Amino acid sequence: MPRHRTRHHGNAQGQASARPAKPGVLLVGPCCTDRNAIAERLGQSDLSVHMEASTQGALASLEVHATDVVVIDDAVGAGCWELLSHLSRRNVGRVLIMRAPTANDAIRAARTRVREIVPCENGGPDATAVLRAVTLARASVIRARARRERREKLNNKIRALREAHTNLLSQVGTMCAGMGETCRGLSDQLQRVALGAEFNALIRQELELEGLLRTTLEYVLRRAGSTNAAIFLPSSSGDYSLGAYINFDLPKDSAESMLEQLAGSLAPACEQHRELTFAGSAAELGVPELNGDHWLSGSNLAVRACWSSQECIAVLAIFRDARNSFPTALHPELSIITDLFGAQLARVIKTHYRHKPKEEWGASDAAAA
Repeated sequence: MPRHRTRHHGNAQGQASARPAKPGVLLVGPCCTDRNAIAERLGQSDLSVHMEASTQGALASLEVHATDVVVIDDAVGAGCWELLSHLSRRNVGRVLIMRAPTANDAIRAARTRVREIVPCENGGPDATAVLRAVTLARASVIRARARRERREKLNNKIRALREAHTNLLSQVGTMCAGMGETCRGLSDQLQRVALGAEFNALIRQELELEGLLRTTLEYVLRRAGSTNAAIFLPSSSGDYSLGAYINFDLPKDSAESMLEQLAGSLAPACEQHRELTFAGSAAELGVPELNGDHWLSGSNLAVRACWSSQECIAVLAIFRDARNSFPTALHPELSIITDLFGAQLARVIKTHYRHKPKEEWGASDAAAA
């Protein structure tokens, strides 16, 4: 068999470049003149030919040499069908040389995906016919390979699109969740702005202390629901007195005196709570007088000291049974109410009561809302 070598030649810059590899053909058949003639004819057509005399050698050669088409001479015996069965797992063209083909052989060959059958009933196989069959089988392999590559590219594109689609859905989901959270936040802010505007419009009309205290406690009752509340006002001596209150569940006859007691304990202890402070129990506020069995010890509280010009001008306390605590959503609303109340109280005091002693700020104004 003629030996075929890959030739190298210099390019325009004097660099070596390799010619493309020749198509590989594996010729399986017994050593004979016919096999050599076929190999020589295939070699003349610029094909790289490898020859094996047995099916075992053919299987070994397939692992070593790049092969496009396998030509099997049925003269190798029954092993040719085993080899064809093995080739069904490979993308190679199959050509079968049959010396006495029958209909059953043709059916069997079709089932093993033989592309071409070259009959040779009279004498040996025709080398030109074998070349023609190899050419057709190789063309079939090339088409199958191209289809597989197209499928792979398409599958890669599909996978990429699916990944992009999944990522997009994830991003859209995240964006929607963020937008939803933003919208909820904006909605809450708008509600708080509306609440602030409503309450501010109410108390800006109150230019007397009594009306301001009553309006504030009524608005607290409207927003917080059933609750007790008290506003304590300071005196020039530093003591506090009850300015106004709401009684929800305290004894009617003794409610005012009970709240007056808080003026001497709770109010001065909460002077430094310049922001609205929520406590699960009176003990959390650190007021010794309210510990133990005090009637307020089992209540939830919200306290706030209102300051103006470096002095405390009022202490507001809201409380109710611990089983009915203040919901978290109510916290910002009560903060807005106490902020606006403190600002309006400072204006009222500055306008109408600054020239009077603190004892007279609410002397005739104390009331139960």
